[in-house]
Amino acid sequence: KNLDTVVGYLHKRGLTDETIAAYGLGYSPKLKALSIPMYDAWKRPVAFLYRFFEGKPKYKNSKNVKGLFTKGEFLFGLPQAQKNLRDTKTLMLAEGSFDCMSAVQQGLCCVAYCGISVTRSHVELIKEVLQPVANSRVVLCPDNDGKASKFVRRARDLFRRFAPKIVVKVARIPDGCKDFNDMLVAGRSIADDCTYESIDFYVAKQIIDESDDREVQERNIVEFIRTVSNPMVRADIAEYLADVWQR
Repeated sequence: KNLDTVVGYLHKRGLTDETIAAYGLGYSPKLKALSIPMYDAWKRPVAFLYRFFEGKPKYKNSKNVKGLFTKGEFLFGLPQAQKNLRDTKTLMLAEGSFDCMSAVQQGLCCVAYCGISVTRSHVELIKEVLQPVANSRVVLCPDNDGKASKFVRRARDLFRRFAPKIVVKVARIPDGCKDFNDMLVAGRSIADDCTYESIDFYVAKQIIDESDDREVQERNIVEFIRTVSNPMVRADIAEYLADVWQR
């Protein structure tokens, strides 16, 4: 009896009937919430993500189940996204399930991490998924809400430690949109309308933006640049600093 209401909501979020079916989206009468099955790498539904329409929290996961589902280690949407991986050679890592589904609907390969932030388990799983795909890369997709710094830097540290050979970039979502789902609803192309840059270059610009004091900027950027191994990226950062400092 709630089907029309739920499907209407999903259509407003830009999702097609094909996407709704591919992800097995439904409704929980008991919880009065949208139910989003969470499939593991073997396409088994091992947990649910619930999206509530009233009250808080807005989203809630099933409890952890030993051997099947651990929230901080799980990547949402992996089976559905992998069908696009060989064509795109890019695995996108978003913050939310609707962002993930929006990107895959546009033909991209995108998963979402579950939990507060990216973990070592996420990185090691991504490394395993990308191993058979030559010349592949990861693109981090933080929301355009001014809170990306912590997410991106933690992810950078983890990829440097546990998957140093993977090329990692960051997608900048255009102004006027908060995330991939906003872009889908607005009729914008995630592949074409976002800008993509090296994670090292992205973090370097964040460091400069964090302080107006030139000496603080210099101290922090010199410390950071020691961790950048790619000489081409180091040159790009130097060119950027020359422009910012007019030096």
